Amino acid sequence: MRRQKAVPVGEIFLEMIRRNGLEEGVVRVDIFNAWNSVVGERYSRYTTSKFFRDGRLVCTISSSAAKSTLIMHRLKIVQKINTILGKQIVKELIVK
Repeated sequence: MRRQKAVPVGEIFLEMIRRNGLEEGVVRVDIFNAWNSVVGERYSRYTTSKFFRDGRLVCTISSSAAKSTLIMHRLKIVQKINTILGKQIVKELIVK
């Protein structure tokens, strides 16, 4: 039996995620966590649902005042989310 080079556990998990087609789900979780981080507790508590597909992050907001504020700042929010993710994944933010 031949000894192989040690592989970090994180790399093993990433490979398992890729092989099982779970990468998109992991990215979604990262995006939703970044949303909560960027908008903060004040606005995330008004977020009733989040959906991501094809570069579009769609968030439903229960407060009209919060919705107006988020719409005004949506470009900055997208930039900050992408900065946290380290890639340009979110192309558009739709606030409903």
